[in-house]
Amino acid sequence: MRSRIQRAMLELGYVRNHAARALRSQRSHMVGVLIPTLDYALYARLVSAAGSQLSVAGISTLIATFDYDLEAELREARLLLERGAEALILVGDYHRPELYGLLHQFNVPFVNTYTYDPKSIYPTAGFDNSASAAIIAQHLVHLGHSNICVISGITEDNDRTTRRLEGIREELARHGLPLPASRVIESPYSISDGKKACALLLSRDAPQPTAIVCGNDVLALGALIECSARGLEVPGDISVVGFDNLEFAMHSNPPLTTIDVPARDMGIAAAEFILGRLGGNEVAMHNSVEVRLILRDSSAPPRRSSPRRDSSRQ
Repeated sequence: MRSRIQRAMLELGYVRNHAARALRSQRSHMVGVLIPTLDYALYARLVSAAGSQLSVAGISTLIATFDYDLEAELREARLLLERGAEALILVGDYHRPELYGLLHQFNVPFVNTYTYDPKSIYPTAGFDNSASAAIIAQHLVHLGHSNICVISGITEDNDRTTRRLEGIREELARHGLPLPASRVIESPYSISDGKKACALLLSRDAPQPTAIVCGNDVLALGALIECSARGLEVPGDISVVGFDNLEFAMHSNPPLTTIDVPARDMGIAAAEFILGRLGGNEVAMHNSVEVRLILRDSSAPPRRSSPRRDSSRQ
């Protein structure tokens, strides 16, 4: 009977009336996903994984972007709810208080991705950005680097970049290595901006850094290009490390040492949390995904320095 009905639907060009279905069931069967941009591969992977998981449960995905502008995020969240989204998947845990108030007022299930904080009162699905960035700082210190600079993403209104920078600074301080403001440049996420930031760091009167930590692989690629243009050998003259493990990271020249971020796992964890909440089930408030250090050819001990033992290689 089901197959006969489905054949008839195809022959007649019938499409279910979603609005009527929503009125009858009091469910829209739509979930909103709010991400900063679709230009970055990891966000696209998260959305794809979450959407696939939700689709199996008969739920459609509504996607909106806000270009790292939290006021725009609030406006887009309102629009998603007005269009019938019955739950939201968000990025990061720093949002306008009005957004949290809106979600609480209408009892809308939501989850913050790209962050993991078991102490938070809000549900999270992701990883500890501070601890993850500390891993790569530790790697450079173990190699023997002491003159380290950072090209960070913009920290304003962005908890992920803020915590990554904090993690790097705290790890270096733990080894007695300060990270003054003069060794940090905040930059938009683009190759050209990564090149400019690297050029600025290398042109300063202070001693040339032996290593540069970049807030993501896009900035790191820009730094690699700038170093090459200046005749600097990576990693012989200077090490460059990234974050995210984008596909091009293994094909850059040299291949990038970076932190692998499992965006698909985050998307699946976020979708499963939302499905559990919509189904009235008890679900864990906080779900972590595992990041790992990927060692490639862009990092090595500094010249004229004896390398320290690197526990991450064990």
